[in-house]
Amino acid sequence: MRLEHSNRWTTPDKLAELRAFVVPKRPIRSAADLAPVVRDRVLDLHYQRPVALYGGLLALALFSAIGIYSSKTFFWPGKRQSAPQEVAGQQKQQPTPTVVAGIAAKEKKDSATKEAGSEKPKATPPANWRQLISVQKSNYGYGVLGGISNLQINFSNGTDFVVDEATAKITYIKANGKVWKHKMISVKNMKPHSRKSVEVENVYRSKKVTVQLHQVRSRAMGLDQLVK
Repeated sequence: MRLEHSNRWTTPDKLAELRAFVVPKRPIRSAADLAPVVRDRVLDLHYQRPVALYGGLLALALFSAIGIYSSKTFFWPGKRQSAPQEVAGQQKQQPTPTVVAGIAAKEKKDSATKEAGSEKPKATPPANWRQLISVQKSNYGYGVLGGISNLQINFSNGTDFVVDEATAKITYIKANGKVWKHKMISVKNMKPHSRKSVEVENVYRSKKVTVQLHQVRSRAMGLDQLVK
């Protein structure tokens, strides 16, 4: 077809007045039919209302750019500079050395007072604690040529306090009456009015043994003393 008042020729589908008659509408039966319908609609707008088509596309692109920028700013915010802690010209007032020393002295005094108040006063050990805390040896065997076997040391705590540690001194005596050697045996954490026994290893020399209490430690009685 030749355009009016022109020597240009064109087809009817490119004229808005005739396009609706020569181009049939495509039915939409599936998702595959959607693309041709959209293309035809875009061509209609291109020939009939190009300003509206391209203006709409421009507005859509602008809104998309704004949306992308907003989401980036929301989900990936940049580093923000923190506000200055102090206003220029205003400095934080520092405590004077005298005040600091006074506070430290007061805290030290309060701490010492608290520790003194929380510490339990130690009890006075009974005057006869040497008789109440004792050691004894059991019956033992000895060989014809010397040697001690089956020796056992029995500790006894007859006080009302816990004995943290008690030590006994064993003396081994030879057949001629001279001392062969000494040995220390200890027990720990003896409850009030209780007994504990310790087995002693056999030795190959001596004919006789003696045992005596050597040292007693008890925090409850404030006692840490060698027994003479």
